[in-house]
Amino acid sequence: MPYLQTMRNTLLLLFISLFLTFQLIAQPLKISGKVIGEDLVELPMVNIYDTDTTLITTSSLDGTFELTLEANELLFGYLGMEWEKIPVSESCSKLEVILLLAGTYHYNSHRKIDRIRKERFDKRDEIHRKALEQGIFKNNTPCFQYEFNPNKPDLDEIRDWMKEKKIEIREEFNRLTIGDTIQVPYSGPRTSSVHTSYSDYTNYDCLITGTVLKKDKKKRGLNIQFRVINMNNCNYEPLTHKEQVVNIGDTIEHNMKYFRVITASNIGYE
Repeated sequence: MPYLQTMRNTLLLLFISLFLTFQLIAQPLKISGKVIGEDLVELPMVNIYDTDTTLITTSSLDGTFELTLEANELLFGYLGMEWEKIPVSESCSKLEVILLLAGTYHYNSHRKIDRIRKERFDKRDEIHRKALEQGIFKNNTPCFQYEFNPNKPDLDEIRDWMKEKKIEIREEFNRLTIGDTIQVPYSGPRTSSVHTSYSDYTNYDCLITGTVLKKDKKKRGLNIQFRVINMNNCNYEPLTHKEQVVNIGDTIEHNMKYFRVITASNIGYE
C-alpha cells in the first residue's frame, strides 16, 4: 500500500508538472516591430505567418506590426524579397527585421549563388546601424539571430508563387489603356512614394485616383504616368511624391513591376 500511494503521488506530481509546463509554453506572446528593406525603406503589407504558414497579420504602411503568437517562430514574406524565419521569445518581443532582395542569378552555380547571398546577408549589421542612426530602428542590435539558409530546392515553391504574382501584375499592366481610371495606395510621407503590394487592396488610409496618360516598359519596368483627379480620402497634409507636393491635375509616375494599382478588373472598382 505505501508503494501504491507513493506511485500515485509521483504520477500526480508528474501530471501537475506537465500541465504547468504546457501552460507556460502555450502562453501567448505579444510581438511588435518594424520591417524594412536593404535600402532602409519601410515595407508595407509584408505578410507575417506562424510556423504552420497561417497568415497572422501584415505590416502597416510604415512597416510596423503587432500580433499575438503562441509559437516560437515567425515567417516574413514579401514579393521581390527573400522570405525570412525569425525566432521569437519573451526576451525578444520587439522585432526589427531587415528583408533582403531576392536576387536573380542567371547561369550561376548554386555554390556561387550562395556565396553572393552570404555576402549580402553579412551586411545586415551595417544596415541595422544605419537604420538606427536615421531613427527608423530603436535598438542598437536585433534581439535575435538571422539564420542563413542555402539555396535549397524546398524554396522553389515560394519562387514559383512569386513568379506567378509577377506574371499577374504584368498582365494587369498590359490590360491597362490610356484613359483608364486607377487608384494607387499612398505609402506615407517617409518614403514619399505611391505603391501597394500584390497581395491586398484593403486597409489603406490614402488612395490617389488618377487617369492613365502613358505607359511603357523602359528600364525593364512597368511604368505608368497618370493624372491625379481625386485625393478626397487622403489624410496626409500635404501629400508629397518625390519631395514635391501633389495637387489635383498633377502627373505622377508609378512603376507596377512589383506594386499593383487598383483597377476595375482586380477589385471591382468603377
